[in-house]
Amino acid sequence: GEAIHTPALGLLKKVFVGGIVHVVPPFYSLISGINEQQDKDRKLWIEKTQTAYTNGIHLAFSNDNDNARSNSRLDSTTKESAAALICPIIGSGARGAPFEKSGRIAISSALQWQRQKQDQQLKKDDALQTIRFGVLDDDHADYLSETLDELSSSSSI
Repeated sequence: GEAIHTPALGLLKKVFVGGIVHVVPPFYSLISGINEQQDKDRKLWIEKTQTAYTNGIHLAFSNDNDNARSNSRLDSTTKESAAALICPIIGSGARGAPFEKSGRIAISSALQWQRQKQDQQLKKDDALQTIRFGVLDDDHADYLSETLDELSSSSSI
């Protein structure tokens, strides 16, 4: 669930001017059957994946990234937050999680961040901040869109 901020290097500098936020999601182990330990493992995986998103989103959009910037050798005099975060569905690739489980956590985490920002009553000078999720095919994009609609209309995530 840890997130760090690093500068973009080489050709990536032109695309990712503000740098890159890296998060490390937990590995997903296929859980067959249901018993107490598997239920604990499943809940821990969900919690750690949510934490990875939360930390990454916070770091990308935080106006006070001095610690992250100094750790990553970025210019610590810059205090602007990112305008957009482009994010894969973490955990669903090499980490082995089913796309639907990781995708639901991604949407849920983004909505929680949005609701938290609304509760903090954004200042008028705050820039519009956008989270975009990168997916490889239309089926995954459709699933995320449907999940967004479902979770946006529900009061609890």
